[in-house]
Amino acid sequence: MIHTTTSIALFALASLTAFAALADNKKTGQQIYIESCKECHASGEKNAPVLGDKEAWRPRLREGLSELTKDVIRGKGAMPPYAGNPKLTRREIQLAIVYMANESGAKWKDPK
Repeated sequence: MIHTTTSIALFALASLTAFAALADNKKTGQQIYIESCKECHASGEKNAPVLGDKEAWRPRLREGLSELTKDVIRGKGAMPPYAGNPKLTRREIQLAIVYMANESGAKWKDPK
């Protein structure tokens, strides 16, 4: 009986852990922007292009998603690597970029 109870408890814990990881992957670009990008991109702090400023975003949009992703991962200008959030995945970074790009005049699709 103890093994069964322990097994059930371990299964439940593993299931909750897997569910939490899955839930994290369901964040939208807007949610990621709010959590990790808004501080600078809402105000223009440290010369960050302001969300919605089409003129400021135009040259960045020309770089494309792949290059912008590399810029965020490496860090660029005053922006530290991973936008200062090392927990961000490549996909989360791309979701945030696509959100900001689309709010600034692009019509990009979310990455798969």
